[in-house]
Amino acid sequence: MVRALRFRHTLGMDYEERTLNHMKKYAALISKVPGERAAKELMEIFMLSGSSKMFAELEFNPVLQHLFPELLPTIGLEQNAYHHLDVWSHSLLTLDELDNILADPVGIYPDFGAEILEHTQETLQDIWPRDAFLRLAALYHDTGKAQTFSRDDSGRIHFYRHEIESSQAIRDLAVRLRFSKKASDFLAAVLEKHMTILLSMKQMPAPRNFTRMLHGLGNELVDVVLLSLADREATRGPMTSSENLRKYKEFCHGLLAEYYRAKETPALLDGGDLISELSIPQGPMVGEILDEVRVAQLAGEVESKAEAMELARSLMLTKRGAE
Repeated sequence: MVRALRFRHTLGMDYEERTLNHMKKYAALISKVPGERAAKELMEIFMLSGSSKMFAELEFNPVLQHLFPELLPTIGLEQNAYHHLDVWSHSLLTLDELDNILADPVGIYPDFGAEILEHTQETLQDIWPRDAFLRLAALYHDTGKAQTFSRDDSGRIHFYRHEIESSQAIRDLAVRLRFSKKASDFLAAVLEKHMTILLSMKQMPAPRNFTRMLHGLGNELVDVVLLSLADREATRGPMTSSENLRKYKEFCHGLLAEYYRAKETPALLDGGDLISELSIPQGPMVGEILDEVRVAQLAGEVESKAEAMELARSLMLTKRGAE
């Protein structure tokens, strides 16, 4: 049934009447298919550009409704004045905008186009690359808005922390489709972090906070940049402006520049240094201190191994004092 959906669009065909009737009649049985089998057929779709046209059938296609029940409440769900579409239509447009970005990352960020292309083609599970999972993330990125919808006294609509609910929704999907832990963690992390850039821009982060945000986005930074940029491109309500979009792109450019600079900058310390020099036992404290030292290094606050070790010693004493 899923293959019929793909063939219809990729081969420019239409459903034969008997096939369509069987799809409607037996759609519920898709839930009994092993998750790995359903995943294989679905990921064939997510590896294609233009997949939003297939998922647009969700409103009346029972097969898709049984595969993606979390998406149904977003159909027709009203949004605030930053948006010009309901949640579901916005998600489809976000997927389209993501396809445009993935097709020509050089055209958007010439400085990093080749690196972005290489990153998105990295395999996450079986033969499926990051960009396929990123398309799935785009489809699910606002799923949590159905659970977090609220309206204040002035009538303005809010979706506070919808990214957390969206992250959980895609984890539930990953369990059903038997995705690997690596793929599941990737999807959940990207959705949980997809609002980070926008919220950080509103707070105008200081240099150290900017570095901390970059460190917090971690290995998913490029993916979050791509998804959030597609999200912004698909947001065209009366409260949005081309100037705000331009500033968003510039901010993301700065993040990418720092991300690739950090990748080329070796860490001043590793876990072995802390264990041997400071006698810190293996455990969470080692990772916490290394994270703090790395943030300080990238922010230019420590420049040598000796300075990094002194900071680590100070952090260790502070943490032990707190305990």
